[in-house]
Amino acid sequence: MSLSEELNRLPGHVIRPDAQRFRNPNGVYMKLSNFLRFDDSYAGSGLTHGGKLEEEVWRDFATDRDRLRRVADAIRAVSAEPVEATGAILSIDDEFEAPEGSILVGYHRYRERNASLSRKKKASVLSKTGTLACEVCGFVFKEKYGLLGQDIIDCHHIVPLAQLRPEKTTKLSDLSLVCPNCHRMLHKGKDAPTLEALRDIINSD
Repeated sequence: MSLSEELNRLPGHVIRPDAQRFRNPNGVYMKLSNFLRFDDSYAGSGLTHGGKLEEEVWRDFATDRDRLRRVADAIRAVSAEPVEATGAILSIDDEFEAPEGSILVGYHRYRERNASLSRKKKASVLSKTGTLACEVCGFVFKEKYGLLGQDIIDCHHIVPLAQLRPEKTTKLSDLSLVCPNCHRMLHKGKDAPTLEALRDIINSD
């Protein structure tokens, strides 16, 4: 019952066709039973009519309970945030994904889009280096586009999704400046690379 109530409090589902049945205790029980079909330690068979996503979730987290606990705690913490933060979850680009789920990805993007922090990060880097270069590929918009591109660069939040907490203030050191192309690659798919890994991919050619 408590898990059902907790799941219903999560953001991301504004329209609920059947509010009484949506994530109700019976539905949550059946979903948990779907996972049992992958559990070799379970003597029964579990419910067999589940989806492919359940297998992916099981594969990602079944052997790493500590990570699962960290992600669950992060989701609970983030879901208690004001609607302007959790509302960002509803407008995520489909290509921005991670095993940790859309709630944490949405909050991650919300922090990246903080205009004040973005300006401070750009100003800090500009004062130290004299230019706004992508930290992955080195591209500088101003060199290519002149004044039109002088302040064009994205902020990428480098703190792992499972470590995001509303009470933890984002520092300038938590942000990296990257071009939009590299930024998309840093969020691409479930095995998205780190800045260092993406830099190695580029330099290996």
